[in-house]
Amino acid sequence: ICEIKATNKIEDDKEVKAKAKAAITWCQHASDHARANNGKEWVYLLIPHDDVDSNKTIKGLEALYRQN
Repeated sequence: ICEIKATNKIEDDKEVKAKAKAAITWCQHASDHARANNGKEWVYLLIPHDDVDSNKTIKGLEALYRQN
C-alpha cells in the first residue's frame, strides 16, 4: 500500500501516525494470510509528497519509505 502525505504531516500529525500504524498492522495480517496461501507479501509505504517524481520507481521508494 502506497500512501502519499504532505511532508510536514508525516512527523507532526497524530491522525497520519495512527492511520500508518493501522495500515502496518493490516499489512502484517495480510502477509501472514498470503504466506499461508502462497500469496505475496504486503508492505506499507508512507511517502512524502515532495519525493514523488516520474524518475522514481516503487522499488526505490520502498527502499526509502517502507514502514515496519
